[in-house]
This record gives sequence, structure tokens and C-alpha cells, in this order.
Amino acid sequence: LGQGCGHNLIAISGLASALGIKAVLESGKVFGKVVLFGTPAEELSIGKIVLIQKRAFQDNVDVCMMLHPSAEDANYAKMIAINDIHVEFFGKPSHASASPWKGVNALDAIVQAWNNISMMRQQILPTDRVHGIVTDGGQAPNIIPEHTSAVFFVRTTRAHEAKRLMKKVENCFEAAALATGCQVKYHWREIGITKDVIQNSKMADIYAQHMKKYGIRFAPRIEQERLGGASTDMGNVSYEMPVIHPAFAIHTTASNHTIEFTEAAKTPLAHQDTIRASKCLAATAVDVLFDNDFYDIIQNQFKQDVYQ
Repeated sequence: LGQGCGHNLIAISGLASALGIKAVLESGKVFGKVVLFGTPAEELSIGKIVLIQKRAFQDNVDVCMMLHPSAEDANYAKMIAINDIHVEFFGKPSHASASPWKGVNALDAIVQAWNNISMMRQQILPTDRVHGIVTDGGQAPNIIPEHTSAVFFVRTTRAHEAKRLMKKVENCFEAAALATGCQVKYHWREIGITKDVIQNSKMADIYAQHMKKYGIRFAPRIEQERLGGASTDMGNVSYEMPVIHPAFAIHTTASNHTIEFTEAAKTPLAHQDTIRASKCLAATAVDVLFDNDFYDIIQNQFKQDVYQ
């Protein structure tokens, strides 16, 4: 698919914003420090978690910002929590036509688990998400599969809600194993959950003010927060310090992770959109550096948000 999520533009925006802030610092008009972090494995939503564990953010900066391309501009882009689970079912092989009764079908188990999760969706919150793929469905049609596997992503609006849904998914696997006579093994990723993004409202509003100078308009916050459902490890950073993670439009109506968005992300217009949003992000950072009272307001808002 290529850059179906526009991470090429994220790289540009990070560098452009940092260079803009650096220029202001070098002018002597404000004092402070800017750090440009390279954060790998963004689609896996774990790179920043590793950096947090190493205290890369906490020991070097007081606030953190980044941008993400989208079909719409949003200063309160909604990013929800995510965890992933790997599941394996173990059965017993046999000839699928000559002696199927001698086998224990691990593919039946994965299909049953899939159906269990599909039925479970009726009783979960409208904002919950569970989706996955089968990574091993057996070796040949004439052999009862002795091993199958799948990976599922489990998402909730807030990180503290995750355990509720994680347990339901585990029960779906256990029930499938019981029904088919298979053995089951599953594990959640070792590094832990990717948390939801807490958008610092004070910085988000200032970013929007800068974007409005370019004619960009934003939907009301309540409407922005009804939409979305993507996840990012920037969420974990937002539990450590004030964060904003706005989305900026790149002249497309296509959703992320599509071929159409891939094409849009490499156009000159998309690059122009990126630079404009980067200027506004940099301007927001300069406001934080320039105004000590504003900085205190941001930090107080962060404390309120985290301890809600």
C-alpha cells in the first residue's frame, strides 16, 4: 500500500516544525530548547512506549507535539487505546476425507473464535473495536489443520477501559477451544497497552487559532470527538506531559490506509498542506516558550486531564 497513512508527511512536519522553532530560538526572542524525536514503529504503536521507558521524553522536554495527515482538519483528533493479542489453537491432524473423525480441527476453533467475537460486538460499547486477521489457517485442504493462529486488535476509548474488553476477547478464545476440543494459547503484547491521546485543550485551541489565519475551520470539539478510532503511541506520551496531536487535511476525501490516500499523500498539494500545518504547530510551541503564564495553564490542564 505504501504511505497509506501519510507517515512521509509526518516526517516532514516534524522536521519543519523543529526548524521553525529553532529559528525563533536562535533569534534570541525566546529561550528554551527544541528536540526532534525520531520514533520508529508508529504503525505498531510501540516506538514511543520504548522511548518513555528510557525516559527520553520525560528527561528532555516539558511538552510534546506532532501532526498527522487526514482527510479533515481536527485540533481535537480522537485517538483511542489499543492492545493486540496473538492466539494459537492446537488440534490433531488427520485425513480430511478418509478419516476426519480422528482429527481435532484447529481451523474450526479459529472460525468459532471469530464468530464468538462477531456475536460479542452486539454487547460491547459502540466505541469499542475488535478486528483481526487469520495468520495461519492450515496447510492443505485434505488435512485436518492441527494448528491455526490469528492476531486481533482490541480498542477502547480510554486506556483504563481496556481490561473489560480484553477479558471478553479471551473468553471468546476459551469458548472456541472448549467447543472444538482444541488447546489454546494466547498472549497480549509484552510492552503493554497503547493509551488514548489526551489532547491538551489549551494548546489545541491555540493551534486552531493559528490555522484559522490560513482560512482553516474546525468542527466543534464535541463533533470531532465523536469521530475517529485510530490509535497512536503518542497517547502514552500524553499521560506523561501535555500533548497535542492535531490532524491536518491534505486535499482528499479518502480515508487513511487506502490506495487513494497513498496517492494523495505524495502530491505537491499535500506537501503544501504539511508545511502550513507545521508552521502553525511551531507557532504554538513558540507561544508556550514565550508565555510563562500560558505554560503554567497548560501544565495545570494536563494535571486535571490525567487525574480525571
